[in-house]
Amino acid sequence: MAALPPFNFQFFGFIWLIPWFLGLSHPSAKRIYSGVALGAIPVSHALAGSVIAEPKLGLMILSAVIILFTLSAWIAARQTGETSVLRLYGMVIFLSLGLAALRQLGLPISLSLLAPEHTYWYGMLGTIDIIGVDLFLGLFQLTAALSIWSLQHQVRALARWASRLAGLMLMPVFFFWLTPGTNEQAPAPAFQNQSDLPKIAVIQTAITPTQRRYLSADGVLEWTIAKQKQMQKIAWQLGADWIIWPESSTPGLIPPADSEQINRPGRQLRHGYAYQGPGVIDSQVTITRGLNPSIRMTKHHPLAFAEKSIRPNKKPSSPVLWNTKPIGVLICSEAIRSNAINRLGLAGADIVINPTNTAFLGVSWLGELHRKAVQIEAARAKTRVLIVTNAGPSTLVSASGYAQRLEKSYRAGVSLVRLNASRKTPTTAMLTIGFPLAFWLTLVSIPIILRDCRLPAPRQSSRNNPIGIPSFALGLLLVSIIWHQNDRFHAAIAPLEAQQNPSALAQPRYQAVTHSAAPHRGALAMIAREFGKPLTWRDIPSQQSDALQWLCEKLALKPIAGNSASITAPAIGLLTTPQGLHAVKWRQGNPAIRFNPANARFIKVLDDSAPIHWLKAAHPTDDCRSAFNAIEATSGTSNSRPGQ
Repeated sequence: MAALPPFNFQFFGFIWLIPWFLGLSHPSAKRIYSGVALGAIPVSHALAGSVIAEPKLGLMILSAVIILFTLSAWIAARQTGETSVLRLYGMVIFLSLGLAALRQLGLPISLSLLAPEHTYWYGMLGTIDIIGVDLFLGLFQLTAALSIWSLQHQVRALARWASRLAGLMLMPVFFFWLTPGTNEQAPAPAFQNQSDLPKIAVIQTAITPTQRRYLSADGVLEWTIAKQKQMQKIAWQLGADWIIWPESSTPGLIPPADSEQINRPGRQLRHGYAYQGPGVIDSQVTITRGLNPSIRMTKHHPLAFAEKSIRPNKKPSSPVLWNTKPIGVLICSEAIRSNAINRLGLAGADIVINPTNTAFLGVSWLGELHRKAVQIEAARAKTRVLIVTNAGPSTLVSASGYAQRLEKSYRAGVSLVRLNASRKTPTTAMLTIGFPLAFWLTLVSIPIILRDCRLPAPRQSSRNNPIGIPSFALGLLLVSIIWHQNDRFHAAIAPLEAQQNPSALAQPRYQAVTHSAAPHRGALAMIAREFGKPLTWRDIPSQQSDALQWLCEKLALKPIAGNSASITAPAIGLLTTPQGLHAVKWRQGNPAIRFNPANARFIKVLDDSAPIHWLKAAHPTDDCRSAFNAIEATSGTSNSRPGQ
């Protein structure tokens, strides 16, 4: 925990496994218990309130790490605790391969996350890969543990050789601290004029969860759009060539037909969630390129459990030409998947854009962990990455792994970045020769030198050593860590939420979508606001048939025909009642609710047989006038009680 944010005592990344290695000669029950504790405590601290926000995903990550460390502890020795150096050596290899397998599944778990943030360290990642660095860290700490163990038990031969190997592996460690790291990218060519370098405006929108929840309330959507237009204006005034927006920066859902997304002025990259139908959402980036045609890119690998409603793109994204430079786009968690940045770098991407929204997932330092995971992948691929986050910290990661923070966390703002012409960084002789030589020499030396060394099992006490009480204490510790960090998270975002139009959010009203004389006007205005359109009931046609046709033509939405028993969230729909139409919203993880435009009340939809007409994307060739015949036919025939 000490090596992770917010503490960042990075030296502990070199020693945190040593106590665990020293206890691997105990009987299997104690070893398994120690493996559970070692995997659970740092992951619980790192995820903290995210386990509450996304319980399935959080528990999956926690379980995967615990199982890996538990299996590693189990194979480290016999049941009695007797082991050998070769067996421990094999266990470290198994652990490193297991972490690599988790990364292939999209979990950014690595011993490198705990390593110091140093340019030469990141250069080592680019030379021997992440799995090589994990092996290096594991073998270094294992060798140090063997040295301590041998000195305690006066095993002279083991002590002599283990101390020599530990000293050999300490050489690059001391090199990290004695040699100043490079804090800049490779300089641009001397003949290049700085004024000619492309300028990127990075915008942090800082849209809070409360703001999203009440986006359709009076004034909230209007204030959000006005704030973003103001930041966009500042970006152009700063002379930006490109504007990059973070993940989910588009207020509300993106309707199937949205000319605003593809007709933005200048060169912009903006993310949003495009609604296709109930339970089907596209995590989508729209790239406008001035006079050139716009490009839409969707997420290839949605997160398991947390993004189950997002439709995966069958084909991974490729670099696109934006102005004169090829760029790659990886949406949020895609950038920390193993080999994703490297694939785009090999395909010629000059820079990879990573729009994210990690600041409001239950822990205040999740953005820092995401940034460090991206740093590792960027250094491995020798490709620079621009992380643009909703509420920070937005960061430019160079090809050498150095991170330049652009904005602080939990604040809105505009930052201007100039991109150097050089994408790659020069590799020093120490990185190309010294580190790999020390690594492979140690890798080969340990099994040869220590192949005959045996570690006997420790003497067993006659007293019983139950693990029930420690297990109970561990469970209490994990729960307290998660709840305490969740409280810290809410304390961290409280000042930001207080700045986001507090008058409208304190007591949200819905007068803009309330109209008792013609409820369909209020219902459709509510749906329009859910799709980021700042409309009121006055903007909706007075006749219901004309209003439904307007919904089909302007937002490209039409009702689903046939049985809707298999509908899943998120979904938008219309409920027919004797008093008129009600808007229905069904968000993931919450029950469906309907909005009564006559009295501005939200009511849970408890009846599965309620006549709800769920909306989906309309095809351009659809007849909008006949698309809503089913609603017209059933309007006024429902058995719903008046006033509800």
